[in-house]
Amino acid sequence: MTYLVTGSQTTFEPSQASQNALMNLLSCGQAAEELSRSADFTTGPKMTGKALFEMIKRCNGLCTGQK
Repeated sequence: MTYLVTGSQTTFEPSQASQNALMNLLSCGQAAEELSRSADFTTGPKMTGKALFEMIKRCNGLCTGQK
């Protein structure tokens, strides 16, 4: 995976660990987006602490492949 740095002609090749971390981050972001679309609670200022905790727990499970 090679990335072009925005605003320059510079490219860089991240380490395998960085690539893995980035892929995990993208997976978690996609999982969080899917959860928020199908969530049975509202997000935003009125979200309760329990609902936020449940969302984090579910997202973590998706990111790590656990149910």
